Amino acid sequence: MAENPQNQADKLTAVLRVVRSCGGVQQTLASGALSLEEEIFLRSQLVDMLIQNYDEVGQYHYIQDAIQHLETILRRVPRDSPDRAKHLDRLSYVRMSEHVASNSRHALDEAVSNGRQAKQLGVTYDLLHHNPSVYFTILTNFGYALSQRYALTLQVTDLEEAIACAKEVYEHAPKDSKEYYMNINNLASRLRLQYRISQNLDDINEALRLIRELQSRTAPGTIEHDVAAGQLGVISADRFNQTKKLQDLDEALGYCRSGLHSLPAGHEARVPSLRQIVHLYSVRYEKTGEEADLKDLACYSEILFRAIPPGNPFQGKYLLDYMSNLQKLADISKSLDNIQSNIRQIELLLPSMPSSYPEKHRCQAVLADFYLSQYNLSQELPDLVTCVDSIHTTVDDYNRMAEEGDSSQGTIQGSWLWDLKQALQRLAEAPQDSAMRKAAEKGLSEKLHFCRESQDSALSGLKQFHLQNGPLLTVLAEAIKAGRTLSDDEIDFELTKLKEKKEATLRESQQRGVLKSNDYKTELGLRQLAMDESKNIIMDLSGLVGDILGWEADRNYTTEEFAAIHTKMEQKALDKARSGGRHPNLRLCRMCRDEAKLLQPAADSFELTAKSAWLPFGNYFQLRQRSNCSICSLILSVITTKSGALHPRLAAIDREVQGIRLSSGRLSTSEKLMRFDYGMKHVSELRVLTSRNYSQALRQAWQVDSQSPLSEILGNHNGPIYDPGGQQINRNLVKSWLNDCDNNHSSSCNHPRSGKRADTDINLTLIDVQEECLVSASSDAKYFALSYVWGQVDMSKTLKSNYDERKKPHSLATVRFPRTIRDAMIFVQSLGERYLWVDAVCLLQDDDAQMALDIPRMDVIYGQAFATIVALDGTDADAGLPGVSAGTREP
Repeated sequence: MAENPQNQADKLTAVLRVVRSCGGVQQTLASGALSLEEEIFLRSQLVDMLIQNYDEVGQYHYIQDAIQHLETILRRVPRDSPDRAKHLDRLSYVRMSEHVASNSRHALDEAVSNGRQAKQLGVTYDLLHHNPSVYFTILTNFGYALSQRYALTLQVTDLEEAIACAKEVYEHAPKDSKEYYMNINNLASRLRLQYRISQNLDDINEALRLIRELQSRTAPGTIEHDVAAGQLGVISADRFNQTKKLQDLDEALGYCRSGLHSLPAGHEARVPSLRQIVHLYSVRYEKTGEEADLKDLACYSEILFRAIPPGNPFQGKYLLDYMSNLQKLADISKSLDNIQSNIRQIELLLPSMPSSYPEKHRCQAVLADFYLSQYNLSQELPDLVTCVDSIHTTVDDYNRMAEEGDSSQGTIQGSWLWDLKQALQRLAEAPQDSAMRKAAEKGLSEKLHFCRESQDSALSGLKQFHLQNGPLLTVLAEAIKAGRTLSDDEIDFELTKLKEKKEATLRESQQRGVLKSNDYKTELGLRQLAMDESKNIIMDLSGLVGDILGWEADRNYTTEEFAAIHTKMEQKALDKARSGGRHPNLRLCRMCRDEAKLLQPAADSFELTAKSAWLPFGNYFQLRQRSNCSICSLILSVITTKSGALHPRLAAIDREVQGIRLSSGRLSTSEKLMRFDYGMKHVSELRVLTSRNYSQALRQAWQVDSQSPLSEILGNHNGPIYDPGGQQINRNLVKSWLNDCDNNHSSSCNHPRSGKRADTDINLTLIDVQEECLVSASSDAKYFALSYVWGQVDMSKTLKSNYDERKKPHSLATVRFPRTIRDAMIFVQSLGERYLWVDAVCLLQDDDAQMALDIPRMDVIYGQAFATIVALDGTDADAGLPGVSAGTREP
């Protein structure tokens, strides 16, 4: 039963009071200040609001946010709760909205899966009798998702299941209820589709009977009545496809237009109805060729385009269809006013489209044809300049996408467009009575029209026009620039000179040859060594930077010689700086200070920058010579092992491409940081410690007074920053991360894996870290899992002989578990959580039957864990989790 409205209002008031006290919805959800019931209520309210916002403005992120809240609700609601059916149905509905907005097949399959789960739960808890309204909504949404998938895949089982859903509502819903009317239409539509397959007259006759029933039960002008008319239109369209009679086509159009009349914006039937009308008018125009039909086609094409939500993958297709229909009308009407009106409208529409969509360049091509038509009718040179400029912009945009790998066709050579544009601009700026401008305009429109008619696009036509007329336009434009008026003979002479100049340039180019790179040489003569995952070429620049680094590229140096060169160059750099009146930073080496210039002054501090990142910064051996440098020593500490050797994974990189590569980046707070790679492997980032960021950037800063100056914190060598007996993790920070992730992150962190196996609730044995014993539970519990390596240590395994003893409270307190397992238990307990799963402890290691059952479903165990603790340090289970216990990690 629906909750009392007053209770709903009281609950909302109480929840909003908590939200205001916490400073916002996101903060409230992450804080844990709400009870489970209050959290689910708040998220449900947010989902309703987000769906309403999406229906009103069509912005895709509202759907994503709604999905995130619903998935979180389903993680909170117990598996045996009847309320899961309602939330699964809501998720199915939102997933369908996601499919409509993105054309995602995955979203459609998820909608079907969620709907099926909701229906199964509805049957289990007998919602037909206990909460029929919710059950009818489940059947309606599930049936709709199935029918949409059938339209995509033509899987007959989906259609049959969708018909069964509609029939169940038809049989049980109260007559004259909204659910009943909606499902009369749904059932009729699905029976009509089934008739196309079966050709069983019973199906189509039943569909017609249902439509007549719906019309008889509803008043003209209501949505339900008009939807029935739309159904009759589709049936008439099917009949036209068989008879090809114009009478049947007009009958279909009449019904479809009538059915569209009262459908509000955003109604799920509106876009399909518009698609049907546009298709029927397109067929009618093909049959009649009448301008009136073309006008209607263009009109409904526009309505269809505007009905598509922003971001929908079909939006570009419908815009292109609409523009193409306008172009056909313009070709018939030959009206300059109409063309200019169309251009203004298209110029407003194109910027509202996404930056990239499949039909973008074809839409721009249609606009270019409008510009050409405008010029042909106006005979105004500025209109032709606008056309060339538009095509030039389109070519530049296309080439940019091609260079980024978004086109398989390669780039388009477009330098001639610039030449043509320059010439036309100069001619258009000349007085209209200029002899050179008149000579240029003579027969220009006819020549352009002929070239366009002989080619398949405005671009091809314009290129053909430029080949034939470009030289003349260039000569006349240059004459205007020089203030000359040329005779016919002088024009011919200049054309000959221009032709000879181009031929000479071509011969020179052919004699010089085109620069080509071999396997190791680039056009710059630099040895190309490798290309990383971001397509950055790594090259040997030793020949260019020998002077900077002070060594010769083709000579081998001993370690002592290299150290001597470094010392000499360092002193030389210091002397040069001091002689110039500067005060060099002695904590930086000359590479960081003078060459790469990594540290730059900021508003009240310094910031890292990679302006000179092209310089070879140095490999492991070169950085060791600069270990007194603050930045180089930091980088060395990251790329080396505890013994000071280069990390084995980095040492395995080809020696020729080993070296540090720097790049800049920013955090969400706009703070700059420095990323560094070694060879082609990303290693880490550096950030400057400041009074603004030390509480987040400095490891133990959470243990110091937040009002203390940074200099005082760093200067106190007896404080927690340097204390080797402390160095524990900030558990409150970890808790806030987990809460924020669980409550506010989307599917990137909390994506529920699809499939019955991944969602199966399985029996588990868990460690109760509060009671320090083993307990029987299921994967539905909120538990942590530990991922680690055993190694060659005593694991204190759970066996048949000690299993019952370990189920007693506090029995695990005295077990000598390896440090990693014990630390994981301490860590989970410190977070205020209860359950932990560890294979050595939670699986009966000598029970072959249980091991055979549990080992193959480890993916389910880890996949359903709330979070997984990963032990990265050490080589066995006795390495521990650094930072859990005091003194287990270095300052």
